[in-house]
Amino acid sequence: MYYFLFILYLAIGCYFICRIPFIKKTELGSKTILLLFLLKIAAGVLLGYIMNSNYTNGNDYLQLNTQAIHEFNLLQTDPGLFFREIYQSNYNGNGYDNPFGSYRSFWNDLEYNLLAKTLAPLNFLSGGNYYINGLFFNCFGFLGHVALYHVFANVYKEKKGAVIAGTFLLPSLLLFSSSIGKDNVCFTLIAGFCCLLYFSAFSRFTIKRSVLLFTLFCGVLLMRNHIALLLIPAAVAFVISTRKKINPLKIFTIIYGLLFVLLLIVPRLSPTVNPAAVISQKQKDFLELGLANSQIPVNAIEPSAWGLLKNAPQAINHGFFRPYIWEARNIFTFLQALEVSFYLMLFTAFCIAAVQNRVALKPNAFVLFGIFFSFTVLLLNGYIVPNTNTLVRYRSIYLPFLLLPVICNLVVPNFIKRINF
Repeated sequence: MYYFLFILYLAIGCYFICRIPFIKKTELGSKTILLLFLLKIAAGVLLGYIMNSNYTNGNDYLQLNTQAIHEFNLLQTDPGLFFREIYQSNYNGNGYDNPFGSYRSFWNDLEYNLLAKTLAPLNFLSGGNYYINGLFFNCFGFLGHVALYHVFANVYKEKKGAVIAGTFLLPSLLLFSSSIGKDNVCFTLIAGFCCLLYFSAFSRFTIKRSVLLFTLFCGVLLMRNHIALLLIPAAVAFVISTRKKINPLKIFTIIYGLLFVLLLIVPRLSPTVNPAAVISQKQKDFLELGLANSQIPVNAIEPSAWGLLKNAPQAINHGFFRPYIWEARNIFTFLQALEVSFYLMLFTAFCIAAVQNRVALKPNAFVLFGIFFSFTVLLLNGYIVPNTNTLVRYRSIYLPFLLLPVICNLVVPNFIKRINF
């Protein structure tokens, strides 16, 4: 029965996916769109199979699907409680000790509760089947890839094939953004925010666009609040450099330079405002979750600017380069490490070609937006996350911003250029 439903809903999804105006505007052609969509669905099925076969304990995706089934049953039996639970504590009636903390926290629970309660009504159609629910999630998640394609296809107008590769086909991005859960939703919200920000900055911020932009930002804030905060300086720098037609590299350097200075000064002026202490606490929260299968040793972060500077080399190493190939304990980790190694070789080839050909890369405001934003996110992940599986999963969402400038500026063989999409 579930096989039949999966095929039926997939056929319906394929029918409508090519008729959505936002997707049609890519001008990729129905065959290409269908192929990319089916690849995403296949990635979701593969991830579900890997996780449900090898990570039955501590599998966030399966737990969310199970919770959604519980929420669906609750919706049928007690609709009032179904909605009250959004703001009501589930900690044995003891309430929330810390509304915005990492544990026993209203804010921390809210994102999970909303995901489970949003997924719950879909169980009416799916019968609670994980793979069918994943299909529904990926119909939404596919829009994230399309949104990024719209932007980068406009930035690199003559590099359609490279843009497709960088926005749809990066292995870890394709895999982890095809999950049931926050990675899928967060990626789509960030991509939508970037797309709307980009085209609004070059035309105008209408009331409708501004409201939608704020809504997408609030969605990111709900899913991962630190990511939303890191979006702000990058977005401000992008809008200023675009609207005022000022050298974007200068604007980004000034804004991020000022943020670095504030990081050093503000804790001295007001000890209660200490970003380093927040990062240190986040690291402790992760460590208190217990040892993961892919655990890596980390140095404890001192809650000070000096502590962050001292741990910066380790954070860069963890955020950008782990796992190493020799750390692989199974085929899944080996492929993750192989992907990182390939990207490093790609970047090295890009640097060598740029030097040999004396290529002068003109700074593009959106490219700098993606680089500065992604660098700070990956650096922060490197500070707080102590296991490679989570690092790879978190990193995957931001790979297009870092890799597309490399891919689109590499010297491409002529036979690849002749491929039509």
